[in-house]
Amino acid sequence: MRLIIAFLLSATFVSFSVWSNDQTVRLTVGNWRPFIAQKDQTAQGIAIAVVEAAFKEAEYTVEWGFFPWGRAYALGRIGTWDGSAVWYHSENRANDFLYSDPVFTFQETLVCHQDVQADWQTFEDILSHRVGTVMFSEHPYIGDYLKNANKPPIRFPTYETLYNSLISKRIDCILINPVAHTYFLDEIFPDQDIKLNVATKAFPAASLSLIISKKTANAERLIQSFNNGLKTIRMSGLYTEIVTQFPYFVAENMSVE
Repeated sequence: MRLIIAFLLSATFVSFSVWSNDQTVRLTVGNWRPFIAQKDQTAQGIAIAVVEAAFKEAEYTVEWGFFPWGRAYALGRIGTWDGSAVWYHSENRANDFLYSDPVFTFQETLVCHQDVQADWQTFEDILSHRVGTVMFSEHPYIGDYLKNANKPPIRFPTYETLYNSLISKRIDCILINPVAHTYFLDEIFPDQDIKLNVATKAFPAASLSLIISKKTANAERLIQSFNNGLKTIRMSGLYTEIVTQFPYFVAENMSVE
């Protein structure tokens, strides 16, 4: 089993199928550590490992294409690539993509600088805050609420600029899932004791999924094959073994059922 995990965690940047060409699925991604990262021409991260393991059960290999997130989405939408990984659900995306069963499920949280009270009871309590996020990031429930209230999140190109804007108080709060928050604090500020207020109440749970373009000829078959493979690795324990290989990915931040 350790050999399997080692293979998955060092998956090649472009995988060549040992089966026929129609047994290769081509997926776009962007850098989103610790879920997805490109290092030494390889695709790495929690999401990469899980997606490859699920497709391997269905006898598919995965070819990964790394792009800026906007282009990654567009290439999947128009069917140049089969799809993309991994995304929260939105109505706009659902017009163009089929969604898999949940790959990860999180309850995102509100993180604020020290002068702002992070705790909230209703979404209306957040309207007075200048809320930030990163480009192309959707935040189910709260994101739609803020947009409909004409207070959409302020978007930043990177997590580094997002966090620096928060710490310098150019924004009041950020929307983020707890795994990414823990990771980026350590990654961006490794030797600093950063004091931030984290809300004790999380937002409703939301899931990240593989998305396959509706313009892909075998889209429904790919989704079904992936869902079957994902169910298999969950039942076998391989899913849990994969995610526990990664620091920051603690069980209380994720539903694996």
